[in-house]
Amino acid sequence: EGGDILNLCYAAGFPPSDLAECGPAVVCHARTQEAADRAADKLEAMVLEREAEFAEPLMTPDEAVTKAMELAQTASAPIVIADTQDNPGAGGTCDTTGMLAALVRHDAQGAAMCVMWDPDAARAATEAGVGATVTLDLGGKHAIPGDKPFHGTFEVAALSDGRFTTTGRSIPGRRIDIGPAAVLKIGGVSVVTTSKRMQAYDQDIFKHIGIEPTEQKILVLKSTCHFRADFDPIAAATLVAVAPGAHIVDPREYPYRHLRPGVRLLPLGPAFVLTTA
Repeated sequence: EGGDILNLCYAAGFPPSDLAECGPAVVCHARTQEAADRAADKLEAMVLEREAEFAEPLMTPDEAVTKAMELAQTASAPIVIADTQDNPGAGGTCDTTGMLAALVRHDAQGAAMCVMWDPDAARAATEAGVGATVTLDLGGKHAIPGDKPFHGTFEVAALSDGRFTTTGRSIPGRRIDIGPAAVLKIGGVSVVTTSKRMQAYDQDIFKHIGIEPTEQKILVLKSTCHFRADFDPIAAATLVAVAPGAHIVDPREYPYRHLRPGVRLLPLGPAFVLTTA
């Protein structure tokens, strides 16, 4: 405060945007151009020096669940798994079942997942009532390649009208209405199932329907980045899983046409080369 630099920030870029300008950037606002250039150059050098640290290991659903179960054996806080490719904040359908299937397949215990968008399942649970069991096809209703509905018999563990106010660190004070909602439990896995889509960026999505996030062994969140502000502080570790979903997270898979050649698609990774058909 009181110096030449008024604002200095680093933006990693937004990979789904097929623009020439897409990519990392440093922005500085200072009292003089010289001060701005000097600060921006210094921050750029720091980012490049630590480029390797920006690499995020991407795991299959099975890898993520088995690793989370292993870590949970000795952890005193939840292990968070980001179901990153089904993030509704980036075009995901919010109903893919790859992570749910992996949790059940490996008999994960003390696991909670949100948000599964399935109005039909939420309605069936509401009509059945708390304590009832329902057999249904959950999620997987939007023809995502490699995805399908999860067929199972669930206990209706809790119900809600889906209305609450966020209190977390990401977007606090937001009034939410995700419609009638239910906790559908199968084995040791509880799935917050809702009538409207919502990215899992706030603990209150769990809390409003009776699940205390800090008491779970594993939390699976349909989010890419926004969850970190509210969930990183309570997580013993965070893993990123790549299950089938509409939000592609590996930039090497994007059919870029306008991105400027030379931009590295991953930290220390391959540079983009424009190819013509």
